[in-house]
Amino acid sequence: MRLRLRGFSIVLTTLILAACANQQPTPPPTRIPITTNDATFPVPPALQPQITFWQNVYAVWGRNQV
Repeated sequence: MRLRLRGFSIVLTTLILAACANQQPTPPPTRIPITTNDATFPVPPALQPQITFWQNVYAVWGRNQV
């Protein structure tokens, strides 16, 4: 019984390794250029003060200035 189980596990391991060895390499991912412009997301004039505030919070002001 043990000999049969050992033989089965050897055959199974060999088949798994052979299946992994025959895999085709994955093609490199295609890169899509990221475009940034104001036409992507129009800003309503009523929101401009809030947008300016959050731009200052994340890009201009430091921790001690908020």
